Amino acid sequence: MSDELAYIGLGSNFPDKERRIEAAIDEIGRLPGIEFVAGSSLYLTEPQDYRNQPWFANAVVAVRPADSWTPESLLDALLEIEKRGGRTRENVPRGGPRAIDVDLLVFGEIETARRECLVPHPRALTRAFVLVPLLELNPGLKIGGRSPLDALFALVWRREGNRLYQDGVRYKICPRGAGRLPTGTGAPGRDQTR
Repeated sequence: MSDELAYIGLGSNFPDKERRIEAAIDEIGRLPGIEFVAGSSLYLTEPQDYRNQPWFANAVVAVRPADSWTPESLLDALLEIEKRGGRTRENVPRGGPRAIDVDLLVFGEIETARRECLVPHPRALTRAFVLVPLLELNPGLKIGGRSPLDALFALVWRREGNRLYQDGVRYKICPRGAGRLPTGTGAPGRDQTR
């Protein structure tokens, strides 16, 4: 086993969403050469891009893949888990309802730019439902040179218990090496919609 961790985001907004996420986590843990390390709390998240739909349940898990795994092979396995969990991509609007969504967020320090496998996940730094669980699992994690906490300061969001609300992006995250992040106007987890 490698010392590198991979982080996987899970979500669903079907009526039995918690059970669907648990089933997907169980399947991930049964993949050969994948060691389950930790799972975040379950968060309820208002829909983002396509608002007229039920709320989502979201979580993130950390796994330790054996050296034989690559980002591409792990993504292929996760897409199969989605398929078995009832995920369809036809006639569904972007950000629309999903039986299960299983995204490869981070794979160690590997960065890939291939269209079929972008790692780190291209929207990881713009989604509170990804960043809050990542912060819970690994506050020191860096994604493209930024921590989940840094990225949260760029968002307009708030937390009420296990519910996450996000109204948008306050400003874009600077690309790696492009300079400092601007200072946010509120502490993560507080009402930042002022």
